[in-house]
Amino acid sequence: MAHQTEAPDTVRSSTIATVQLVPAADGRSLAVRVDDVRNLYAVDLELLFDAARVQVADADPDTEGVQIRAGQSPRPDFVAINQADNKRGVIRYVATQLGDDEGAFSGGGLVATINWQSPAAADVTVSVSAVTLVSSDARPIDAVVKR
Repeated sequence: MAHQTEAPDTVRSSTIATVQLVPAADGRSLAVRVDDVRNLYAVDLELLFDAARVQVADADPDTEGVQIRAGQSPRPDFVAINQADNKRGVIRYVATQLGDDEGAFSGGGLVATINWQSPAAADVTVSVSAVTLVSSDARPIDAVVKR
């Protein structure tokens, strides 16, 4: 009986990428992190927050609307959507790298940072309602949200 194995360059890692929200100790910001990811090229993220208790501070006053601050994982060469709705309590962020796929991101890093207008109380809930990580060959990357 023949035993088949994958070629070394196609062996899949058993590690699943994680997305995590990490609050700053002072309550003034919230980091969106990705860890254990391979070949990340784009991200599509939706967060929900309690708009009655916290408000997003605009990271780019020169652009219409309220935006969050882009991170570097993946490199945000093109940000298709960057909107924080302080009335509905919804943040949408969609960003991708451009150019050759040799520089796709692997490892752990910062996707984006949300700055609050005033410090958020420790019991304020912010949740990831949807997240899609995309590889340089336009395939979805398996990921879990870590709490």
